[in-house]
Amino acid sequence: MVAQDAVSGIKNTFYKHDNAADWTVYSQPFALLEGEHTISYYAEDNAGNTSTPKTFSYKADFTDPAGAITAPQGGEFFKTSFSMAVDADDALSEVARVDFLFAGDLFASDDTAPYAKGCDISSYTDGEREVQARVWDHAGRSSLTSKVAIKKDTKAPTVEITEPVGEEWIRGMVSV
Repeated sequence: MVAQDAVSGIKNTFYKHDNAADWTVYSQPFALLEGEHTISYYAEDNAGNTSTPKTFSYKADFTDPAGAITAPQGGEFFKTSFSMAVDADDALSEVARVDFLFAGDLFASDDTAPYAKGCDISSYTDGEREVQARVWDHAGRSSLTSKVAIKKDTKAPTVEITEPVGEEWIRGMVSV
């Protein structure tokens, strides 16, 4: 806060949070409180004149949003696509959006609960990859969910009879 008086100079500047009963002398910067608050303030000059109290309203969110992947479950197999769902929460400024990541790449965003999107993985090679989500709140804060490993497998299994071989006569029970 900056107070000015060109004639007698500033004696004190006062402030209070929300509807506090007592005014505090402003002597140095102070930390803002988390949440929605109002700071009231005024100044007094050396001649005893006071300014009209003013207010400043603000919203502060110092807490990251939270999220957890609810689908897919770790270790699942997929061929060409899968669906991903995330539970997300932010108690103060609320969830703004959820970004969905496959193998570190953003594939979709959702700004409406329930947060869910489908992912086309047909262009990826077979193997294990990780999915993750980034949850954003309206204050611009974000956090990453834990990673979940899934597997892509598009190859059909192979099967062969290895014994007996050729066109041999079998004389009893054998395991195939």
